[in-house]
Amino acid sequence: MLTGTKQRSPASMRRKCCSGGFSLIEVLVTVVIIAIGLLGLASMQSAGIKLNHDSLLRSKATLAAYDLADRIRANKDYRDSYDTGSGASDFGAEDRVDWLNDLSQELPNGTGTVDVANERVTITILWKNTRNAPTGTPATDQDQSFTLQTDI
Repeated sequence: MLTGTKQRSPASMRRKCCSGGFSLIEVLVTVVIIAIGLLGLASMQSAGIKLNHDSLLRSKATLAAYDLADRIRANKDYRDSYDTGSGASDFGAEDRVDWLNDLSQELPNGTGTVDVANERVTITILWKNTRNAPTGTPATDQDQSFTLQTDI
């Protein structure tokens, strides 16, 4: 009989034979966990892009409203002609038309109204946002708005 060599029992040989697939199951579970994590990461990235786009449109609307308010301040003598309902055809009305054209180019379906009452000017900007429809609802146009009230 040889010394220094161990003889293996049939039970230990069965354990070694059957435990070979255990590490494969561990790898499969790890791959599933990583896949779920990557799906979560992709979902967060998608939500971030949608919210970033909404923020961009809101920033453009804010800049456009303050731009028109500055134009009205620069032309105080014509401030009543900036009013949407005035029907005037002087410099203020032309400036308002140019501003509305800029809105329609910068914002999806962008439009705006101006209300001048004495020294108080109210500028309202409206646009449609189809990218940020709530999850589970069809992508319909959502009205977004920004209103600026200022004293001239």
